[in-house]
Parts: sequence; structure tokens; C-alpha cells
Amino acid sequence: MADRESNTEKARPVFRLSPKVAWIGGSVLLVLVLSFVGCWLAWTLLISPIVNPLTTLPPISFDQQLPVVSSHTRSVKMSVDGTVFTRIIDGRTLALTVEDKTVVVWALETGEQLYTWQTEIRYPSWSPDGTRLAAWNADVSSLYVLDIETGERLVSLGRNPTKGLTWSSDGTRLRTLGGDAAALVWDAETGEQLFAVEGGVSAWSPDGTHYLTSHNETAIVWDTETGEQLFALDIPAIPDPSSPDLVPAWSPDGTRLVTFGGRGIDVWDAKAGTLLWSLEEGYPPIAWSPNGRFLATRAPSRVRVHVWDAKSGELLDTVEFHGERLHARHWSPDGKWLYGRYGGNAVQRGRKYLTDVRTWEMGPLLPESCERFLTWAPDGTWLACESEQGTLIMGVP
Repeated sequence: MADRESNTEKARPVFRLSPKVAWIGGSVLLVLVLSFVGCWLAWTLLISPIVNPLTTLPPISFDQQLPVVSSHTRSVKMSVDGTVFTRIIDGRTLALTVEDKTVVVWALETGEQLYTWQTEIRYPSWSPDGTRLAAWNADVSSLYVLDIETGERLVSLGRNPTKGLTWSSDGTRLRTLGGDAAALVWDAETGEQLFAVEGGVSAWSPDGTHYLTSHNETAIVWDTETGEQLFALDIPAIPDPSSPDLVPAWSPDGTRLVTFGGRGIDVWDAKAGTLLWSLEEGYPPIAWSPNGRFLATRAPSRVRVHVWDAKSGELLDTVEFHGERLHARHWSPDGKWLYGRYGGNAVQRGRKYLTDVRTWEMGPLLPESCERFLTWAPDGTWLACESEQGTLIMGVP
């Protein structure tokens, strides 16, 4: 009898979970699972795009790629601010290369050498009509205007070591930046200094009749014929006013101008000097589309570019620009395409592509061998990039 009771005790379970405890435990587990799923969704959809904007990029179709229509082994000179030394002359694009005191001018599309001459130049700037080159000549420590075909010195602009050479749109005047942060304006035909204005960064109006300088917390618009100050723009202070990215930019039609300050990007009426609107999330560099409809600025993330409606200030689209410096040449001449550089996953990162401005969709890719974007054809039917082998020319649909 005792053995039978002992066996019964051994068969009896040691612990039995009550239905109430099981219900509570299951509810707690369900809450934990749902909380985890909710946190994951919040991170993926809301937080991650802000903290790490590269994780939500749309995939690129590698089926669309611009065809290479020609290539050659020549390379183009590029300045530190992203300017490519090319100029459109008589409907074709010419390029400039400077190596070992030899200046070579050649046709970008074909690589054909056109002119060559011996001299050592720095800070070159091509005239609008493509017939002259302004540059600092290191051999004689002087600024010269040179004939593009022969290298002949046409006029001297003085012996002060200046840089930042830019031409007026009509090619009659030149601007240089001196060591004292003054902008000097010269007669490009005679070499006479016309006037000097204060301002570390500056820009010509498209018609060459006005000049904008920016210094400290003020931007000033000048009359380029008389040197008279027309009006001043109040720009709140920024941490680094010496940055080369802060160069002000006129709209293509000259009716608006853009500055950067404590408010962000400011868009002004260029005739009245009144503030139209500000972009708190816009940062330099700044690039107007050729038709003046859009304004591209660097985004706060530094790996994207914001595209704004130039009339209303509405944000229209965001274009990937991973590892690139925004420049006006990234717009196609007709304003239909904007070049970008993808920053998505490791396989796609760094791929160059075009954005169709008509639909704001990612368009065709540039070949993987493209290392640097160079420029567009005058009619927008092809674009050029630089590879390890030289220059590639790609057809554009």
C-alpha cells in the first residue's frame, strides 16, 4: 500500500501553471513583441532617414546606361573649386590642359589638338568669346591677358600676385582678388585698373552691368561702369565667412541674386534689393538651372542636393550628390537633366547618374569607368566625363 502511494506521488506533477498566470504571461509576451515591432518600424520609417539618410535610397536600375559614343586619352584641367577649363566656341567645346609649362588647347569631343604654346600660368580664366586667356604668369610674376591661339601677351594687369580671375559677360572687364580682400576691376583691353571695391567674394551680373561683393555681414551691389555703390544687403553673420563656397550667385536673367548667411540661403530682388525668401535648409554651393526655374543647394546632410522652385522657394526634389561638389555645369544646357552621384549601398555607391527634372525620377547611369563629370555639349546631346584612360563622350537621350 505504501509503495502504491509512493508511485502515485511520483506521477503527480511538481508545478502546474494556472490559466490566469498563463494568460498574463502571454499578454506580457505579446506586448513585448508588439513593442519591438513598433520600435523597429519607427526607426526604419521615421528616425533612420534623418540619422542615416543613405539607408532609404531608392534602387537604381542598371539596365539604363548612357552609351559611350567616343573617347580619347586627353584630360582636362580642373580648378580646386570644381571649374572645368572648357569654353564653347563656334558651336564646339574646347578644353585647356596645362602641364610642364606647356598649354594645350584641344577639342573636347574629339581630342584634336588645336593650339599649343610654352609658358607657366596659374589661375587661368577663359574669356567669354574664347579668344583670350587671363592668367598669372609665374615666369615674370605678372598678370597677363594672352591670345589663345599663340600665347602672345596682349596686355598686362600688374605685378601683384592676385587670383580669382573672372571676366564680365561681354569680355571687356576683368576682376581679380587681391591679398587685402579687395576686388579689383580692370579694363581687359588696356590693362587699366578701373576701381577697387571691398569684398572677399564677388560675382558679375549676367549682363556685366552690376557687380556683387560680400564681406563680413554685408553684400553690396555696384555699378561696374562708375564703381558707384547702388545698395547694400544685410546678411546675418556666419561662422566661416572666408569659405570659397560662399560666392554669391545671380540668376541667369539677372533679376534675382542669392547670398548665404545666418538665415541660410537668401534670395533677393536684384533691382530693388529686397529679400524675397530664405531657405533655412539650404547651404552653399549654389547652382541656378540655365533657364532660371530651379535653384540647387547643398542639403544639411552634405551628401544630397536640394532642388527648389526659384519663384516660390518650394522644395521640389532631393538629388544624391555623394562625394561631389555642386557646380552650375551639372545642369544640362536646356535645364532638363541634373547630374548626381549615388550614395546608396556598397554595390551602387559612387555611381554617377542623371535626374530627369521633368519627372524628378532617376534617369540613366553614366559608365562605371567615369571618375569625374566634366561638362555638357552646347546643345545638351552629349556629356563628357574623365576616366583613367582619358575623356569619355556619352550620348544623351
